[in-house]
Amino acid sequence: MRGGKAPVPPAMVAFLVAVSACSRTDTPTDAQTTRDSAGVTIVENPAEDVPLAWGFERVRTLGTAEAGPEGFHGLDSWSLAFDAAGRVFVLDKGNQRVVVFDGAGAFMAEVGRAGDGPDAFRFPRSIWVSPTGEVEVLDTAHRMIKTFNASAGHAGNRSVSPMALGMSGRIEATTRGIAFDGTDGLRASGDSLTGYVAYVEEADTVRIARWRRPGTTRVEFAGCRVRYYFEPFFAPEIRWDAAGDLVAVNSRLGYVVDLFEGGELRRSVRRPLTPRTVTDADVRSAAEPLTRFRFGGSGGRVCTKDLDELVAERGYATRHQLISDVVLGTDGSLWVRRGEDGEPRTDVFDPVGRYLGTLREGTPFPIAISPRGEIVTRELDAFDVEHLVFYRVRERTR
Repeated sequence: MRGGKAPVPPAMVAFLVAVSACSRTDTPTDAQTTRDSAGVTIVENPAEDVPLAWGFERVRTLGTAEAGPEGFHGLDSWSLAFDAAGRVFVLDKGNQRVVVFDGAGAFMAEVGRAGDGPDAFRFPRSIWVSPTGEVEVLDTAHRMIKTFNASAGHAGNRSVSPMALGMSGRIEATTRGIAFDGTDGLRASGDSLTGYVAYVEEADTVRIARWRRPGTTRVEFAGCRVRYYFEPFFAPEIRWDAAGDLVAVNSRLGYVVDLFEGGELRRSVRRPLTPRTVTDADVRSAAEPLTRFRFGGSGGRVCTKDLDELVAERGYATRHQLISDVVLGTDGSLWVRRGEDGEPRTDVFDPVGRYLGTLREGTPFPIAISPRGEIVTRELDAFDVEHLVFYRVRERTR
């Protein structure tokens, strides 16, 4: 079941011990209305932000000398899975392995290595626990899904078609099936594609969400004779997650998160917020780092591009996407990351879709929520080594 996102600096830890107690509580706001439309529950929540007075208590860290490996490399939102017994499975992509911890954070086992062979990986992409309790890893270079038991023993492989590998590589499990995202076919320069999220249960596959991905443009960089194909700056992306019985999807610019159960749309959670217009300053800020870089490592050639030419050739979307990430709890609670004014914020909704409030700016966004309800973040230490940190949420009362 699930496993994002940005690393959290060490200075953030002090903030997590306590969030301001003078703000509103976790009581659902009263201004939302709920109605049914063709069997779908639509939950309309208010536009005004309500400060959410939650604190966060650090309970354990995975990836230290005292808890198995001293750190991880390449963690993202697809690197973490839990089973029914509470065990934690970490796909350490940079080190080509799976590391297993018990529910208390004690190291249990690890499996995998770089290379070929039944239990070896080459570019593992995603990990999940299947509805039958097996741990599965998508190994993109080998074009296989590799299966392990709960003790990290290798249990078998099955091939994946090359077309299936055209997806992002993200696979998430629900209690009844799995979900993944992909695109229709391959794209040449200038061509747009239809992206989708699909849900598979037993032998049935249904596409539960679709969105149009814009065409790419070829950009040439002087000095190194390198060509790259780019989508426009700020091109919208689909945001989704799966946990428990649900799959949550944001596939549009506005503040709408659709929740599916068993491949059927059950609920739509909304707030009437307006996407911010992309400004010239936004585009130039995003483009500037690409105007000069080194191709081929420290001894490689320097690639350069005029800033105005880069913006003109690549293009840009007219509006920012409101939602930058979504995470589901196994109970159906929903965390939504947004940053329409350039300042990331986290909105929290209860299992029926009612808005509880917005966490203080600077609160780290979880890459997962554990079956115990703890939030899990990816954090860097002073040496830029990655760790997984679990926090217990303290919901304050009035």
